Amino acid sequence: MDYLVQAALAKLKRNSKKRREGIWWVFVQVILLGEYVECFAEEFNRLLPELRITIIPMLHTEYVRTKNN
Repeated sequence: MDYLVQAALAKLKRNSKKRREGIWWVFVQVILLGEYVECFAEEFNRLLPELRITIIPMLHTEYVRTKNN
């Protein structure tokens, strides 16, 4: 499965909840396959920076939301 395509498709969803769920799913899959990321680094070179750029603002938003409640 091409996680880069899955991440791009998730970012295109209009429903913000489904968009976040899709991005989070890709992130978790890459973390779970972390040992393989090192073995196949050339395939994940584009995906990892893209995920970091996408997931960090999502985590920040959740942190601020939780902190303010």
